[in-house]
Amino acid sequence: PQRWPHPAVIAFIQRDREWSAEAVTNVYLVGGDDRFKIDNLNYYAMVSEAPLNFYGHPWYSSSVAADRLARSAYLLNRVGGVSDSFNNGGYDPYLRQALDQDQLPFQLIETFSLPDGSRAKVYRRTRDE
Repeated sequence: PQRWPHPAVIAFIQRDREWSAEAVTNVYLVGGDDRFKIDNLNYYAMVSEAPLNFYGHPWYSSSVAADRLARSAYLLNRVGGVSDSFNNGGYDPYLRQALDQDQLPFQLIETFSLPDGSRAKVYRRTRDE
Protein backbone atom coordinates (compact mmCIF):
# COMPACT_ATOMS: atom_id res chain seq x y z
CA PRO A 1 0.00 0.00 0.00
CA GLN A 2 1.06 3.55 -0.71
CA ARG A 3 2.06 5.75 2.22
CA TRP A 4 0.11 8.89 3.04
CA PRO A 5 2.28 12.04 2.72
CA HIS A 6 1.75 13.42 6.23
CA PRO A 7 5.53 13.99 6.72
CA ALA A 8 5.82 15.78 3.35
CA VAL A 9 2.88 18.07 4.14
CA ILE A 10 4.35 18.87 7.57
CA ALA A 11 7.81 19.53 6.07
CA PHE A 12 6.36 21.81 3.39
CA ILE A 13 4.40 23.95 5.86
CA GLN A 14 7.39 24.02 8.21
CA ARG A 15 9.65 25.36 5.44
CA ASP A 16 7.05 27.87 4.26
CA ARG A 17 6.29 29.19 7.75
CA GLU A 18 9.83 30.49 8.28
CA TRP A 19 8.46 33.98 7.59
CA SER A 20 6.28 33.66 10.69
CA ALA A 21 7.27 35.19 14.01
CA GLU A 22 4.76 32.95 15.80
CA ALA A 23 6.19 30.30 18.13
CA VAL A 24 3.49 27.86 16.99
CA THR A 25 1.69 28.03 13.67
CA ASN A 26 -1.99 27.06 13.54
CA VAL A 27 -3.32 25.06 10.60
CA TYR A 28 -7.07 24.64 10.07
CA LEU A 29 -8.09 21.31 8.49
CA VAL A 30 -11.12 22.11 6.34
CA GLY A 31 -11.76 18.54 5.17
CA GLY A 32 -10.08 15.26 5.91
CA ASP A 33 -10.89 11.58 6.23
CA ASP A 34 -10.14 8.60 8.45
CA ARG A 35 -6.50 8.50 7.30
CA PHE A 36 -5.87 12.19 6.71
CA LYS A 37 -7.06 13.72 9.97
CA ILE A 38 -6.06 16.07 12.76
CA ASP A 39 -4.71 13.36 15.06
CA ASN A 40 -2.36 11.99 12.40
CA LEU A 41 -1.17 15.44 11.34
CA ASN A 42 -0.50 16.54 14.93
CA TYR A 43 1.35 13.25 15.55
CA TYR A 44 3.67 13.77 12.57
CA ALA A 45 4.21 17.41 13.54
CA MET A 46 5.21 16.30 17.04
CA VAL A 47 7.53 13.54 15.76
CA SER A 48 9.28 15.97 13.41
CA GLU A 49 9.36 18.67 16.12
CA ALA A 50 7.55 21.08 13.83
CA PRO A 51 5.79 23.86 15.77
CA LEU A 52 2.46 23.27 14.05
CA ASN A 53 -0.95 22.85 15.64
CA PHE A 54 -3.75 21.36 13.51
CA TYR A 55 -7.38 22.22 14.24
CA GLY A 56 -10.61 21.03 12.72
CA HIS A 57 -14.09 22.43 12.51
CA PRO A 58 -15.88 22.02 15.85
CA TRP A 59 -19.39 20.82 15.05
CA TYR A 60 -20.65 22.21 18.35
CA SER A 61 -19.79 25.90 17.97
CA SER A 62 -19.59 28.30 15.05
CA SER A 63 -17.93 30.91 17.29
CA VAL A 64 -15.10 28.48 18.13
CA ALA A 65 -14.76 27.72 14.41
CA ALA A 66 -14.53 31.44 13.59
CA ASP A 67 -11.90 31.94 16.31
CA ARG A 68 -9.82 29.01 15.04
CA LEU A 69 -10.02 30.29 11.50
CA ALA A 70 -8.97 33.78 12.60
CA ARG A 71 -5.92 32.34 14.41
CA SER A 72 -4.84 30.07 11.54
CA ALA A 73 -1.97 30.94 9.24
CA TYR A 74 -2.74 27.99 6.94
CA LEU A 75 -5.69 25.97 5.75
CA LEU A 76 -5.42 22.35 4.65
CA ASN A 77 -8.21 20.84 2.56
CA ARG A 78 -8.60 17.28 1.29
CA VAL A 79 -10.62 17.19 -1.93
CA GLY A 80 -11.74 14.42 -4.28
CA GLY A 81 -11.24 10.71 -3.81
CA VAL A 82 -13.64 8.34 -2.13
CA SER A 83 -15.82 9.80 0.61
CA ASP A 84 -15.79 8.27 4.06
CA SER A 85 -17.14 9.18 7.49
CA PHE A 86 -15.12 12.42 7.76
CA ASN A 87 -15.36 13.52 4.15
CA ASN A 88 -19.13 13.32 3.68
CA GLY A 89 -19.64 17.04 3.28
CA GLY A 90 -16.29 17.82 4.91
CA TYR A 91 -15.67 19.28 8.31
CA ASP A 92 -17.11 22.57 7.13
CA PRO A 93 -18.89 22.64 3.77
CA TYR A 94 -19.40 26.43 3.98
CA LEU A 95 -15.68 26.96 4.43
CA ARG A 96 -14.97 24.69 1.47
CA GLN A 97 -17.36 26.72 -0.67
CA ALA A 98 -15.79 30.01 0.47
CA LEU A 99 -12.33 28.65 -0.44
CA ASP A 100 -13.54 27.57 -3.88
CA GLN A 101 -14.96 31.05 -4.50
CA ASP A 102 -11.87 32.94 -3.22
CA GLN A 103 -13.88 34.54 -0.42
CA LEU A 104 -11.26 33.88 2.28
CA PRO A 105 -7.91 35.58 2.86
CA PHE A 106 -5.97 32.45 1.87
CA GLN A 107 -4.04 31.59 -1.29
CA LEU A 108 -3.41 28.08 -2.62
CA ILE A 109 0.34 27.43 -2.43
CA GLU A 110 0.72 23.64 -2.82
CA THR A 111 -1.17 20.49 -3.71
CA PHE A 112 -0.24 16.95 -2.64
CA SER A 113 -1.58 13.77 -4.27
CA LEU A 114 -2.99 11.28 -1.79
CA PRO A 115 -3.04 7.47 -2.22
CA ASP A 116 -6.84 7.27 -2.56
CA GLY A 117 -6.84 9.61 -5.58
CA SER A 118 -7.76 12.70 -3.58
CA ARG A 119 -5.59 15.78 -3.10
CA ALA A 120 -4.48 17.78 -0.09
CA LYS A 121 -4.44 21.50 -0.85
CA VAL A 122 -2.37 23.86 1.31
CA TYR A 123 -3.46 27.50 1.57
CA ARG A 124 -1.52 30.36 3.23
CA ARG A 125 -3.12 33.44 4.78
CA THR A 126 -2.64 36.44 2.51
CA ARG A 127 -4.22 39.37 4.35
CA ASP A 128 -6.10 40.23 7.51
CA GLU A 129 -9.77 39.33 7.58
